[in-house]
Amino acid sequence: MSATNSSNDSISDIRLQKALDVINSDHEVIQLHKTTRAGATTSLCLASIFENKKFLIVTPTNKIIKDTILGNVKRLSTKENLNIIHIPNNFECLIIKSKIEENEDLENLPYLPLPEICGDDCEHFEKCPVTKILRDDEFDGIAITYHKLAAIMNKASLYPKSNASEILGKIYSADVVILDEAHFLAYMLIVALDMSNEHDFNYSQNLLRKINKKRGEFKNLWKLIFNYIQIIKNKDVLELEQSLNTYTNDNSYNTYSKHQARNISNSKKDLTFMDPRKSKFYFNYKTEKYELSKMEVGEKSSEILKELIELIECHKDLKITIEEILSIISMLNIIKADELTLHAQKTGNKDNRQIKTEICALNKEFFSAISDFLKIKNHDKKSKIILTSATFPDYDYTEFFNHGTNIHKYNFGDPLNTNEKMVIFCDSKSYSAFGKNSTYNCRKEIKKRCEQIMDIHDSKNCLIICKNKKEFNYWKDYFEKTKYNPQVTYYRAPEVMGVDSSKRVCILIGLGHIPAHSCDPIRDSAEKAQIAREEKMQIDVLQALSRAKDPNGKEISIVFALGCVERDIIALVSWGIGRKIEIIDAEVRGKSKEVNVHISGEEIPRPAVVRTKNWNETLIKSILSKNYLKSKPIILPYITHYYGSLTKNEFKINLKCSLLDLIINNSEVSTRTIVKHNTFSEKDMPLTDKLLSQHINGEKNVYFRFLMPGSKVNCIMFETNSEYDISHLKLYFDNSKLPYVIEKIGSLYRLWMFVNGVPAKVAKSFGETILKDIGFKLKGENKSVELYPKKTTINLHYKSSDELLKMPFGKDSKILVNGEFVDELTQELNIGIVDITDK
Repeated sequence: MSATNSSNDSISDIRLQKALDVINSDHEVIQLHKTTRAGATTSLCLASIFENKKFLIVTPTNKIIKDTILGNVKRLSTKENLNIIHIPNNFECLIIKSKIEENEDLENLPYLPLPEICGDDCEHFEKCPVTKILRDDEFDGIAITYHKLAAIMNKASLYPKSNASEILGKIYSADVVILDEAHFLAYMLIVALDMSNEHDFNYSQNLLRKINKKRGEFKNLWKLIFNYIQIIKNKDVLELEQSLNTYTNDNSYNTYSKHQARNISNSKKDLTFMDPRKSKFYFNYKTEKYELSKMEVGEKSSEILKELIELIECHKDLKITIEEILSIISMLNIIKADELTLHAQKTGNKDNRQIKTEICALNKEFFSAISDFLKIKNHDKKSKIILTSATFPDYDYTEFFNHGTNIHKYNFGDPLNTNEKMVIFCDSKSYSAFGKNSTYNCRKEIKKRCEQIMDIHDSKNCLIICKNKKEFNYWKDYFEKTKYNPQVTYYRAPEVMGVDSSKRVCILIGLGHIPAHSCDPIRDSAEKAQIAREEKMQIDVLQALSRAKDPNGKEISIVFALGCVERDIIALVSWGIGRKIEIIDAEVRGKSKEVNVHISGEEIPRPAVVRTKNWNETLIKSILSKNYLKSKPIILPYITHYYGSLTKNEFKINLKCSLLDLIINNSEVSTRTIVKHNTFSEKDMPLTDKLLSQHINGEKNVYFRFLMPGSKVNCIMFETNSEYDISHLKLYFDNSKLPYVIEKIGSLYRLWMFVNGVPAKVAKSFGETILKDIGFKLKGENKSVELYPKKTTINLHYKSSDELLKMPFGKDSKILVNGEFVDELTQELNIGIVDITDK
């Protein structure tokens, strides 16, 4: 896929054609639905370049920018001197990098402020990646994360004469705005602390005691923590906590019908501790308190962050952990919020369920900043805004835009049919948080199955995805101590969100774990919260498992969904325009709820979801899914070597036509040829040397009768039009150590097994045993494999043409040798003749 800035160049890639249609459409705001790894983001950027339009790409993570935008787009575009500017996070600042080298603990902070001098006065201005956006006036595209865009919006609002305003001006100049992985915007960001236990009064008092060891050095931090204590010990907050806990403990109805979150005004927040100078404050008649302006809050927050940086430098001396420092940042965000949310959640094991109450602050500033940007940009009628995702939830994105904005739905779909090349094997049970089917109690089974998968498909080609970080740490540590070398990660990790992967085999260890009421704070009812939770889980799992998919639609990818049942997998791979999910609570306690997916508009093709009878069948089908016909033999302990003791006469041949000698005897073979109007000659005739030569040279279409005189045969043959079925036969023969030759004539596959002359009855019985072992049908119209000999006695009148079979190994025949079908042998071929008389 490539694009240039010349309209005379041909556009051959269907993805680029679709992207150009979107870029050049009359719609101002477009919601682009696609499958995972469809190449839509890359194509939209390339289409913008092709049309000489500046683009802005906004993504959830910098990893997506580095891998997809700076990697794929630059590699695929043929435009000379292509300039895509990445506006990175502050950690890329050269001065900050040098500080991190001196103190690696600084890397644990969620963000760091840029130096006061960050512009052309900085000594690193000409080479720093952070200032590239200030240096370059000409560019083709800008790439930035949602968080960075929100930060620039907020800073430009507070400081109109700052560098942020200059950067924002360049961002606004984009002709095309691409909001990548836009499902990210449907879920409000939350800052939460466990006020009932982990971050309670005692925790906060202990923090104060530690900080007090450096008397006078961390006054703002001390006051901040003290204000947090005032908030969580506030009478109104405590009463609400008690009421919420009582409600949460009420077992008279299903937990999923509860909405375990309550909002409360942050009446005890006291930002005045930040600065005693009353000139900095204004009197808020609504709250009847002196408050800081947004600008002052921003400045004082920066001062607190500076104290935190100083605290990091001596935190080990004070015995303060990084986790405690991060909790102080959360306290600051909670204090700044005008409204708080209390959220109750039962935790612990099944027999000892405790209630954890979190005090939460929703990051409304972030969403307001993104919305403000889109509203301003939407006024520019020449620009285009495109929201893209493979997993759009049921969410109204018009909330981000001006009133009356119409969002056009466009189905980008699966242009390269990538989902046709993906197979997902589901399980017969679901892994749970507790009980016999918990991932903890199923560890032995999980280990065994993962190792069996990696023995077959090579651990270097495997991606293992865990339900959370805790399990990720366990499994990563486990496999590091073994001979296996898979990539181990977890749902929502940066490496499973919108980025490429070379792995083509994925192992899921259960579905993503999202606590039952985790979405209660961001939705206003129990039903909406449970739908949001289910959607988030489905999004996390599909986005993660799709890393195994080949974006070019050429390689087969396999997903082993351990602990994931068929109904859940089908639900999470079903997407399209107008998708909604319906949750039906279980009528019987302890049973699983029912999740139904409804799609009112165009659906996106989904990958194959396979349910097998047992684990052995899963492994076998996974092998067959990976083009086993052209692969080296794979020996499995799950297929019995039942025929290993058979006597075999082995030798080599170097001519394809030599195979005919193993099947026929010229004087004993009855044949007919195709004459005019594709009909058979009227009578059988013996196979002469001349007729055999004409067959080998492709001069005549010769058909023969499988049975020799005396109703004997020299071979058994299986015939099918299915590559999958012939692969299954090949796998069986490989594991049974039976010699064979596979032939292809047009779209027809044949597997030949050569035997010492035996009665047709014996040969047919032997062949039927093989078909039964594999699981093929022996009778009926829908047989996928035909067995020869069909008959066990010769028809003495030879009038029927039904028993005629196209003679093998002629000019139109190809032989499978080392994974390839060849017209003629270029090397010696090992052949075996088996004695089955005793069988």
